[in-house]
Amino acid sequence: MKGRIERIDSDGLDVNVKGALHSFKEDDLRQITRRKPDSVLNGILIGAGVGFGVTLPLNLAIADRNEKGLAVAAAGLWGLIGAGIGAIVDLSIEEKQMVYFRPKSDISWSINPIYGNSPSRVRMIGGQSFQPSQPGNGVDPTKGLALTVRF
Repeated sequence: MKGRIERIDSDGLDVNVKGALHSFKEDDLRQITRRKPDSVLNGILIGAGVGFGVTLPLNLAIADRNEKGLAVAAAGLWGLIGAGIGAIVDLSIEEKQMVYFRPKSDISWSINPIYGNSPSRVRMIGGQSFQPSQPGNGVDPTKGLALTVRF
């Protein structure tokens, strides 16, 4: 869900999505990210450096002795063009920055009826005797339920 955070506190947060306000508690959230635009300055500097640095040796190589100043000026113009291209490229780059992350729980649990009557299959769990589930033997309602927790 993308929206603008209207309220955030210890109880949760409210997000405005296209004019509708949605409230979330901490347990409802797994991950919050925000858009983080790339810095335009580094694009300008890289583009200017490439534009000027690549064209200066070429311009100096083809220029006469009297045209060295013009060759540097032309390389400067290409540096400005490169800076503009670098700025446009950086404006189009957008990163996602992680603000909040709650890992998914690896704990699972299940409740099953206890099957069968064989005392040899009884296991002690927490001081209580339980028989493992065995489908096909029928359910004995007097045996109860087995709770399985996996970590």
